[in-house]
Amino acid sequence: MDWRSGNPPSSSQVKSFNATIYISVYKAHEATLTQIFKGGKKKYHALMARLYKAISVSNNVWLPSGLLSNFDYLDVSGMSED
Repeated sequence: MDWRSGNPPSSSQVKSFNATIYISVYKAHEATLTQIFKGGKKKYHALMARLYKAISVSNNVWLPSGLLSNFDYLDVSGMSED
């Protein structure tokens, strides 16, 4: 099953997604990142940079080769600088 190749999941494979059941996980991750940030902005930045590099060079290609560059889906001009 791969959306990019034109083979979407069959109706029997589709599962309902309810974000409210994951809110506690989201909040826990948010609290962890907040604590890291409070412990030092440079440490937080280093963590985010390492995570970004890890997923940017991953073999898990999200987009078909040649369709979009790695940055075509980012709106860098709209990002906050603070």
